[in-house]
Amino acid sequence: FESACLNCHNADKKKGDLDLSNFSGITAGGAGGTVADPGEGASSILYGTITHTLEPYMPPRGEKLSKKDADLIRDWITGGMLENKSSKAKKPSGPKIAKLNVDPSARPEGPPPMPEHLNLEPSVTSIRNTVVNDMACSPWAPLLAITGQKQILLYNTDTLKLAAILPFPDGFPETLSFHPTGKYLTAGGGIAGKSGSTYTWDVTTGNMLMSNGREFDSVLAAGLRLDLGGVALGGPSRLIKLWDTQSGEELKSIKKHTDWVTALSYSPDGVLLTTGDRNGGVWVWEAHTGNEFHTLRAHTAGITALAWRADSNIVGTASEDGQVIFWEMNNGNQVKKLTAHGGGTLSLDYARTGEFVTSGRNREVKIWKSDFTLKKSLTGFSEMIVETAITYDGKRVFTADWNGVIEAWDANTFEKLGTLSGNPPRIADRIARLQHEFEAAPQSSAAARKALETAKKGVKVAEDSLATAATSIANQKKKVSALQKETAQLATALNQTNASMESLGKSIQEKLSVALAQVQARSEEHSASLVAGTAELQNLEIAPLEAEEKRLAQQLQRLSKESESQPEDTALKNQALDAAKKLADYRARIVGMRMEITEAETKVRSLQNLVGAIAAERSEARAQLEKSNEELQALSSSRNNITIEITAAKSSLAAANKELILRQSALKQAEENLVSRETSLTAPKARLQKALRTEKALREDLNFWQAAQVNAKALVVTKKRDTLKDQQDRETTELGSLTSKLETSQSDLSSLESRKAVLQAQLDQLSVEMDSLRQSITTRKPLLEKAEVESRALQDRYLELRK
Repeated sequence: FESACLNCHNADKKKGDLDLSNFSGITAGGAGGTVADPGEGASSILYGTITHTLEPYMPPRGEKLSKKDADLIRDWITGGMLENKSSKAKKPSGPKIAKLNVDPSARPEGPPPMPEHLNLEPSVTSIRNTVVNDMACSPWAPLLAITGQKQILLYNTDTLKLAAILPFPDGFPETLSFHPTGKYLTAGGGIAGKSGSTYTWDVTTGNMLMSNGREFDSVLAAGLRLDLGGVALGGPSRLIKLWDTQSGEELKSIKKHTDWVTALSYSPDGVLLTTGDRNGGVWVWEAHTGNEFHTLRAHTAGITALAWRADSNIVGTASEDGQVIFWEMNNGNQVKKLTAHGGGTLSLDYARTGEFVTSGRNREVKIWKSDFTLKKSLTGFSEMIVETAITYDGKRVFTADWNGVIEAWDANTFEKLGTLSGNPPRIADRIARLQHEFEAAPQSSAAARKALETAKKGVKVAEDSLATAATSIANQKKKVSALQKETAQLATALNQTNASMESLGKSIQEKLSVALAQVQARSEEHSASLVAGTAELQNLEIAPLEAEEKRLAQQLQRLSKESESQPEDTALKNQALDAAKKLADYRARIVGMRMEITEAETKVRSLQNLVGAIAAERSEARAQLEKSNEELQALSSSRNNITIEITAAKSSLAAANKELILRQSALKQAEENLVSRETSLTAPKARLQKALRTEKALREDLNFWQAAQVNAKALVVTKKRDTLKDQQDRETTELGSLTSKLETSQSDLSSLESRKAVLQAQLDQLSVEMDSLRQSITTRKPLLEKAEVESRALQDRYLELRK
């Protein structure tokens, strides 16, 4: 303190109201309260400020204290803050964590315990990663704890983002374990061969609640009991030590292990404690008493991990012998023995679902079902996986290899989800990198957008070409349709013409020709009848009959005259009678013939009329036949024309169909070109989307880390505010005490009034003496300055002569 602190923190100056020049000043603390409590060691504010793991850094300028001096102060605080050799160590002021009474199988009330706006500024950064000593997943929340370099990293297992950084006060963390509620995280570690302790934090606030253990070597295994009443730890000392968190005292030291204690775990129900060592020994103890419960003998090499199933009925043990053995706690018998990894099993972790994960020196990670059958073996790792962790719901697995590479995996699809950093950079470096990438991101987005626009233009050209081809096809289809319609119409007209020709031909054939034939036949028949009648009429010669009648009439007249003249001539009378009779016959014949002639003439005239009518009818029939033949000829000509038109239309239709096929081929090419263009659009669109996502992610990350930077500063300010408030409260209390003292002093002053005159006289005498001394000093000052000048001149001369 004298060499590095008293310039600011002494009895006269007391910067921050802290005096480090004496024991009472150190124990009293400063404006922010106590700077160290007995037993706190590396978790104390004093140690944190001088090692620059807590702000404000001391000293504020220049180099921090050497490690040797810092370790000396830490050990003094850890040892009880002794004032001198004969002093007794002081006990811690009291517990900082209250005991719990919870049901280990029930989900804690409220949201899962997660860090809330905690510091993300790393305590330490280095050029390269270091091996991860341990990882642990919260039993109820999406939270992963990872040991880092002098710090513990908390990651959100859903987002894979850093959630908090907890500075590890003393050395390096070696082991991690979550409390069954998920609210508390206990870590053990220290400096190999020198010191070790355990520390417990509230993961929601990031506050360190307590520190336990004062080991002379690093703590390799540690755990916090369910009721928060006890902490167990182990390490190279081969001892299991049980600490009472309420009194801060060691309750029991168990000496059973024959080699380093490498693994330790409380059962989730807080009833049992399991421990394992580097020699393969495994014991189960009663958690509260430390009494031996089971000895589990089966492993032939060092124990690397212990894990309890959520129901506290089964514990798994992993060993360098390659085995993973599961034990039931009623009788301590084996439930299942797995030959998990050749060369040695290095890690084991349980999910609340009963599934578990292991890793080994064979560079494999295996995910197992709750019935102990293999679910999946992950291979292809370049280094052996030294640590694994599985989330409470069994959905994600985290692996850490020998080089400190931490990866996240989907426990169902077995796909890699991302990488976590075990050596995160400082916030300012993150922001600088993100700003640089964010500033460059628009160029990438612009290039992707330009490429997309070019591709879109190509698509537009292809779309226009396709539209043109489609329009051309539509027009051509209309043309084909029109030609098809025209062809159909011509075919209909041809069919109608053929039908008309067929009907007309049939009519000519069946009606006109028949009628003409009939007329011809009738004409011939009546002509024959006319000829016959005419011949018959010509055969009817009445003239001879009339001549004979005339002769017979003359004969009768002669005979009548002769008879009259000779009445007695009977012969003559008979001849006259015969002549009269013969004349009557001839006259009857003439009348008959005249009737026949009249009938024949009438018949001839009728036949002549019929022949004339038939001739007219025949002429009309011939005219109709000629007209029908002309119509038939016209229809035939029309058919020939229609046939020519149909042939031309079919030719045009064939040409149009051929053109349509060509245009359809062009359309197909245009469609293929459009598909090709649209396909080529996919890549630049994906690049743009990726660039925009990257830009958005960079913006979000930049905002996140800028907020984290502000939050880190806010946490410092908040801590200072709380310190000032504590100081104000303490000073208020001190003011009340001083007020009481003042009243007492005022009472004492009244009793001293009587001595005031005497004391005043003495004071006056002292003032005279002081004035004399000041005068003497003033007188001597020039002489002193002269002597100093002479002394320096002599020294310079001496040095000159020594040369």
